[in-house]
Amino acid sequence: MIKITSDGTAHGTRVTGEDGSPLKWITKIEIFPIEPDEVVSAAITFSMVHLEIEAVRQAAAQYVEPQHTVETMGFDAWMRKSANDAHAEYMARTACLPR
Repeated sequence: MIKITSDGTAHGTRVTGEDGSPLKWITKIEIFPIEPDEVVSAAITFSMVHLEIEAVRQAAAQYVEPQHTVETMGFDAWMRKSANDAHAEYMARTACLPR
């Protein structure tokens, strides 16, 4: 659980983690409206965050683009997609050429 202690000013506000140590690099604290008999909710914004996204990287590696065939899309939609894909590939190849 995170604990926010404040005297109402930015300078007098402290945020600590479960072990009581201060949390650093906080740039914003937003306390949501407090209703009677409800738990207090807050959003804390940090900067200088080290982020590792292993699950997303693994999921992206496992993602397989669905195969769009004439049978699954219908001829007109398949032909339009094929033409759009070919055009996008051509534009990507020729975008770096001098004009």
